[in-house]
Amino acid sequence: MGPATAVLILPSLQWVDTTSIGIGTFDRMNSDAPPNPEGFFAVNLAGDCEEYDTDFSCLADYWAVSLDAFITTSIDGGRLVSQQGYLIFGFNGTYEVSSNKTTSDFTYWIPNRQTLHDLEMDFFAVGEISTNVPANESGVPATLYDSYVPYNKSLQTQLQRSGPIVGCLPNMWLGSPWHDLNVTVVDSDRSIRCYEGYDISNTPRQEDTATGNYTKCIRTGTGWNQANKQAGFTVSGPINAANQTDPGVAVDLYFSDAAAFFPPGSPPAWLNEGCLINGTVAQGLACDWDRFFSTDGEGSMTNRSSSVNTIEITMMASNHSTAVMVMVDYVAFLNFTTYALDPSPSTNPLFLVQNPQLPSTGSPLVIDPSWTLVAWSATNGSSLSPNRSTTLTLLNVMSNALTDPNYELYDDPLLDDISLLPVVQTLSLIDFSYTNSSAPFSHDPVHPILHRNARLYVWAFGITSRTAILGTIVTTLGIFVVLTQFMLGLAYPKMKRHLSPTELLVAALRHVPLGEFDIIGDEETELAKVRFQVQVKEGSPVQYVSA
Repeated sequence: MGPATAVLILPSLQWVDTTSIGIGTFDRMNSDAPPNPEGFFAVNLAGDCEEYDTDFSCLADYWAVSLDAFITTSIDGGRLVSQQGYLIFGFNGTYEVSSNKTTSDFTYWIPNRQTLHDLEMDFFAVGEISTNVPANESGVPATLYDSYVPYNKSLQTQLQRSGPIVGCLPNMWLGSPWHDLNVTVVDSDRSIRCYEGYDISNTPRQEDTATGNYTKCIRTGTGWNQANKQAGFTVSGPINAANQTDPGVAVDLYFSDAAAFFPPGSPPAWLNEGCLINGTVAQGLACDWDRFFSTDGEGSMTNRSSSVNTIEITMMASNHSTAVMVMVDYVAFLNFTTYALDPSPSTNPLFLVQNPQLPSTGSPLVIDPSWTLVAWSATNGSSLSPNRSTTLTLLNVMSNALTDPNYELYDDPLLDDISLLPVVQTLSLIDFSYTNSSAPFSHDPVHPILHRNARLYVWAFGITSRTAILGTIVTTLGIFVVLTQFMLGLAYPKMKRHLSPTELLVAALRHVPLGEFDIIGDEETELAKVRFQVQVKEGSPVQYVSA
């Protein structure tokens, strides 16, 4: 028990969480409307769009470069990471399969850049305090300076912030705008776009075990729902060697509040044949569109049937003889997690931010198409230059699909990059609002209290380490054995008293031979083999009897 007790009375190296400091109560993600010109996070960082309305081209020097670097890094075989200031972050995924094995969803989770920016401010604050910058000279507000000081009193530190994180279920498929797209015009404010060949297994960069080929229909137009918006831009074709302009690309963006799926060529039997046509629906024809776009809450496509974002990327040959279209769609979910950063350049030289725990699902998000325009630094209806890494990659992918009749979806790894990474950039840019609060915790899952704290690696007393836990167990067992022995001793007292080594020696010296050595002689080795028995009798002196 000695070493075990020493472990408990000596401090050990262990991780200790500091007290959480409330930042504010989460209000909402600002995803369902165009970015706010006065408080838009991305504009504030870019710094050159002080009076923009819907012209996001002024963000090109900041966010277009960010997207180009993101895609270029992936093309060069690097890790799928992006940068927010000094910090590096990546996106991860969770995979769930239903109990009956009929539904599987691979969800990508994208960190929020606004939270990353706030974590970067924590990083700067700890850096200044670690270099002994006085409070009056520090960039940290005086009201917050003292709260960062404990972060520096450790052998190692991990900065932590809670914040929103956005998940998405992406998919992509290849088709022809002439053969695989039907547009049904219901009225002036309502249309239905149906795509053939929707394969659920085409998750970018991840082969989903779910299978199924569908016809997917989305409803567009504000006549269905005010949230149903659309936007678009084009990418100009480059000038070729013959001093002619190659075909460009059209990018059309749609948000739909609802989507419907059915087997290819087999619309619901109850729907009138004249309803789902490539053209305008005849007036007076009864079409139960509410039933068509309703879901029963079950099935493999349930998670993809509401709040759907669809991106159509189309390239047409110069002579209009052929055309190809890549469709990308995703459903976004909101949840919350912890952002962790090791600020030490020796143990984390890339300043990589981690999300130790990822949620499995979340609440659906309405995404205004303007956020995709921001990610591309494009204005609605504008034309982007082909000289950027992102636009050039897009043109190359679409040109390969247009000119190669044997082009397969997964033959070109660039298709994954150009399909998924702009979506990741879009979702990472969505900012959020919160109200000031000093409370460190909240049990409201929709409006939680956002907070920050740190994990410090320090010398401290406790039983969190493995050796301390082992010492506690050994000491506890030792105390239990001693108490048990004591109680048993009271219940069952010993009738015999064992002699101490001193008493045994005295008894041997006082022993008087009674002839037991006579038959042995004087051989010492034989004399040493004689055994003696020492007996103690109650009420009498010690008796020494030879054996």
